[in-house]
Amino acid sequence: MANKFEKLFEQGLIGKMRLKNRIVMPPMGTCLASVDQSLNDYYNNYQFERAEGGAGLQILGVVSVDKLGAPLPCVPGIYRDNFIPGLSRLAEGIHERGAKCAVQLHHAGRAAYCSVIGGQSVAPSAIPCLAVGEVPKELSEDEIKGLVEAFGDGAFRAQRAGFDAVEVHGAHGYLVAQFLSPYSNKRTDSYGGDFEGRLRFAREIVENIRAKTGPDFPIIFRFSGDEYLEGGITIEDTKKIAPRLVEAGADAIHVSVGSFYDAGGSEKIISPMHIPHGPIIGLAEQIKEVVDVPVIAVSSITPELGEQTLQEGKADFISFGRALIADPYLPNKLAQGREEEICNCIRCNNCILSIFKLQHLACTVNPRVGREEESRITPAPEAKKVMVIGGGPAGMEAAITAGMRGHEVTLYERNDRLGGEQLILSTKLPGKEEIETLVTYRDIMLDRLDNVKVMLNTEVDRALVEQERPDVAIVATGGKPVIPNIPGIDSSKVMTAHDVIAGKAEVQGDKVTVLGGGLVGTETANFIASKGKEVTLVEMLDEVATDMDAVTRIYLLGEMNKRGIEILTKTSATEVVEEGVIVSDRDGNKKTIEADTIILSLGVTPVNELLKELKGVVPKLFACGDAKGCGKIIDAIRDGFHRTKKI
Repeated sequence: MANKFEKLFEQGLIGKMRLKNRIVMPPMGTCLASVDQSLNDYYNNYQFERAEGGAGLQILGVVSVDKLGAPLPCVPGIYRDNFIPGLSRLAEGIHERGAKCAVQLHHAGRAAYCSVIGGQSVAPSAIPCLAVGEVPKELSEDEIKGLVEAFGDGAFRAQRAGFDAVEVHGAHGYLVAQFLSPYSNKRTDSYGGDFEGRLRFAREIVENIRAKTGPDFPIIFRFSGDEYLEGGITIEDTKKIAPRLVEAGADAIHVSVGSFYDAGGSEKIISPMHIPHGPIIGLAEQIKEVVDVPVIAVSSITPELGEQTLQEGKADFISFGRALIADPYLPNKLAQGREEEICNCIRCNNCILSIFKLQHLACTVNPRVGREEESRITPAPEAKKVMVIGGGPAGMEAAITAGMRGHEVTLYERNDRLGGEQLILSTKLPGKEEIETLVTYRDIMLDRLDNVKVMLNTEVDRALVEQERPDVAIVATGGKPVIPNIPGIDSSKVMTAHDVIAGKAEVQGDKVTVLGGGLVGTETANFIASKGKEVTLVEMLDEVATDMDAVTRIYLLGEMNKRGIEILTKTSATEVVEEGVIVSDRDGNKKTIEADTIILSLGVTPVNELLKELKGVVPKLFACGDAKGCGKIIDAIRDGFHRTKKI
């Protein structure tokens, strides 16, 4: 039977580099390198597992060509020869696992933080970007020429280290893009002023790389097909830029989008789940029309959409980024017809959030990310009888992990389906449907483990545990909404966000106040406002949605602004009254917000009474997930995995 992903698994050429398939792992920051920008086992093992998974080409992300060009701590460097041995070990390991590999040559320019690089950032013009806000030093012509050499030297080091290609990062508002874009390049000398001047830096970089690496070493150039910024690069610009870069020596064009640190099209660079899949394939298609080298399409492309894109000739290769963070073995599973076993990315962007918290890369659906080797699931020394109580994210992950280790596992869920009440509710919000795949995948994995039994519609109490006599009991009974202890809270106009989303409570009247501006509160407020209600959101912190990644937050706040939601920060509710709710700011100033309905979204508190009842009944007993106070899906899954891996 023919594989329905025929084009994805067709061999392809970039320059003279032959790839076994048309699946590319695009460059992504991980914060896994060492603080001195050298590589380590964490970084290498992360890359090795993705090479094992079957991607044709892996591009290492944001590898600094200059010490002052690092956008974040713990990104690899390639600006000195002493980086070569470490890079060589990585390239060799990737090759041993069957993939080709490239280095993305990167300089952040004005998107570098002074606190990270230990000095002033540099740029074509002394204009700060929106996110960083620090004024960069305007580069002199001699300094620009020095950076051209640095890119070429970095490429030569990559070649010496055994890499198969390099990619020039000319996208997302970093240094090369800053020169290309009239938004950020206000120079009047030969590196600015007009189209030719703005193009010159990028063109000279490609020419310098070609001169230093020879005629056969593949050069990929990545740019933003459109920056979606007023006064920035447009698709009409890049349709003129692309052929000139090919003329200079580029062997492929990798078409991304946006200017990340200036919030230009950021929701398309790393699209959240509210955005349709493959939002910028059309840009790749337009670039393909003007160049005679391969074009790589990227941005939230599903395998089905990737195959269609190739079949229709809109691109030549497909980049799967977050999808390969979520499941490194996605390519192999597609090739073997095992799509139902793919752990799909849900586009929650917690991976991005972890990086911008300066933590190592993390993933909601894959708890092993960044710690691949040490978190491999190994057989337990002794098979034990394990009861997992609660079938939410933490309980499902705990049951799968215990089962894969060889324990005899029974998973108990009081409802008629797995997933957990809070997670299931979240899928009912517009744009959150993809979260359902998190449950579907784990349901399939549980079904395939012969030593795991699932008991639905089963309430667990002490008597049942005493009857079953397990060696281990894992309490994953979730949490319940926090109800503040303020006067009037028992009013009929007060309801929880959980009950509203579940359809257990009906919003009354036209004026609604939501108390709590975290992820759930902001999404609930936006959902209610989309129904035509007049919504006020009250949050005690300085800002709302601080537990979201920047991309999703920008998108959601934009939607809330369009719907006229009033946001009150540094404010707390003190009393529910007939007119609505009395709130107080930090200075003690009080006012009454008129409200027909008041919705509570103040977090969850653990439901773990069973934990106390079972003390002394089971040899090993612990809580995980919200029953322990974790809070988010990513925390629940990680807790369920890592704690169970130790039994």
